[in-house]
Amino acid sequence: MKLSKTLFSKLLFVFMGIAIAIILNFAYSYYYRLSDNVDITLYEDTLRDLAEKCLTSGDVPVSSLLIYNDSIIGKGYNDVSKNNNPSGHAEINAVKNCFERIGYKNFKKLNRNKLTLISTYEPCTMCRGLIEEYNIKKVIFSFPKNYKDKLIIFKKNYTYYQKLKQSTNKRLQYNLFKQYKSFDSINYPF
Repeated sequence: MKLSKTLFSKLLFVFMGIAIAIILNFAYSYYYRLSDNVDITLYEDTLRDLAEKCLTSGDVPVSSLLIYNDSIIGKGYNDVSKNNNPSGHAEINAVKNCFERIGYKNFKKLNRNKLTLISTYEPCTMCRGLIEEYNIKKVIFSFPKNYKDKLIIFKKNYTYYQKLKQSTNKRLQYNLFKQYKSFDSINYPF
């Protein structure tokens, strides 16, 4: 009897966590879709031209622009099929194009409050990782993912963390980090 109560409480806790996460995800999605209704008419022709390049290779027609002070500093479109590139999403290609144009170091110096990523479709989990990693604070998309896709993404995120395991040997990466000039061994002691 005691074992079943423990199992029940664990399952209830997991279920409540999932339910709260789903509710927060939908609430957040709904909020940011309505809160910043931004006009991107100035960039529509460029976005359309870029997205149409996807159609010839059979890629999903999505395009993206990286804007700084109202100037385009990066352009991208999906080229996953065309280049056999699993990371060939429009948003990633726009940031990559920006790096090619101005360089990584100059990109890092940009004022993030003046930097905007515009995409024709709501960014996926991989592209959101890039957006977070490079601190792109403003993201505008024209077409949202549907709720079914958001549930699938949520399930994938949950499944990812179930599969994630840490090795017992941290020394390999630590020794590599120690060779890197910006590594801070005080904040990352072994």
